[in-house]
Amino acid sequence: MANHFRTLAHQRIGVLEALLRIVHDTTWLPSLIVDIRRAFAESRVMLDLRGTPPLIVPLDEPLLQTEVIDRLLPRLALHFPQQEKDLTKAYHDLVQGVDANTIFGNAFKALEKVARQIIGDQTLVLNEERDLRKYFPLLHPTIYSTINKLAAYRGDKGAHGRQGPPPHEMRYLLFSICNIALLFLDYPSPTKSAHKEKGSGVFSDCSV
Repeated sequence: MANHFRTLAHQRIGVLEALLRIVHDTTWLPSLIVDIRRAFAESRVMLDLRGTPPLIVPLDEPLLQTEVIDRLLPRLALHFPQQEKDLTKAYHDLVQGVDANTIFGNAFKALEKVARQIIGDQTLVLNEERDLRKYFPLLHPTIYSTINKLAAYRGDKGAHGRQGPPPHEMRYLLFSICNIALLFLDYPSPTKSAHKEKGSGVFSDCSV
């Protein structure tokens, strides 16, 4: 069944690319590309259009696609469907040129909500190292520092200067946010069973 749908998807992508080559000299091609990208975003399909004539490519680099996005989104969809939608939207917003402050703020908010639901504490803030050490005590000190610095970006350029990062930096920041989400989902906490018994969050159910 999976192979059937994969073949069907490849065929449809091939037909769409052929049509784009046919109409690539038309004045309304840019509007068509906008519509297709919107359809990708609404369907949460991690594809984009690039080049002349346009080719359909993964939304980001192969490493990001296979090692982060493909591993993260299915798990988020299972446990945190709204946050999965928010992070997917962040990548589509980046492609479509949405303000980087908005992209980063929404993506980091999704990450923080994931962490809060995992540990069952809605007061957790990721820029507080004491919170991270309390709920994720096995992390290396450099990881605490990395998360703190990423969180500080929201309060630095984002909140005050209103200067969003350029696209290549924004891609790195989203990559970091997704990696940290995977880190939280995979965290080998010895207190998982205790959290489950107390009914606090879904910590014990996320490392799947």
